[in-house]
Amino acid sequence: MRSVLSLFVVLLSASLLHAQEVHSAPGQFDFYLLNLSWAPEFCHNGEVLPLNEHTAAKREDAAQECGTPHGFVLHGLWPQNTNGTWPANCSDRPGPANYQLYLDMTPSLTLLTHEWKKHGTCTTLQPDAFFQTARRAYHALKIPATLQHVDHALTLRPDDILGHFYQANPGYPQGSLVLSCGRNYLTAIEACLDRNTLKPIACQNLRSCGATTVKVAPESASQK
Repeated sequence: MRSVLSLFVVLLSASLLHAQEVHSAPGQFDFYLLNLSWAPEFCHNGEVLPLNEHTAAKREDAAQECGTPHGFVLHGLWPQNTNGTWPANCSDRPGPANYQLYLDMTPSLTLLTHEWKKHGTCTTLQPDAFFQTARRAYHALKIPATLQHVDHALTLRPDDILGHFYQANPGYPQGSLVLSCGRNYLTAIEACLDRNTLKPIACQNLRSCGATTVKVAPESASQK
């Protein structure tokens, strides 16, 4: 069984233009990038974990995630800079005492642990406050009806998918959302948010999927 952590991380570069990880002190970033991953695509086509990460616990974690139908799930709330760089692994602060409180939005304990270590530590928020902030952002972005309960493969233009999201979220200005794809399949929708208010803002140094059309894998991977 493929691991959700590797599945989500492997296509990260597809959504960032001039992406470069930098070392920064906690709190030194410009805005948040909210990434909602299309779980069916990662569970069907993602890369396997490196051999040293094939632990029983992680295989079980991946089986729980990919064995249950999901649409968009929260990959993470990422500190980001307007020049295209992003801080990571900013401190060794311990994460929340109970990661399971956040499985409602990110159904993978492995990924939650990873997100705190790599991204949460680059904020000045306490662990639970960071995930609560992520939950607010996650629930604020409404999923259009077209992409809810997808039970068969769809083929759509990236601009049409973004258009559906803007129609479902009239408070999001043009340019505040980007779409990621891999191998002409939808992989994620991303939103740029003000770091203090979580209000949507125009994205900078990010690119959207350049494919003419993308396929949307159904929430049941066997139907792909």
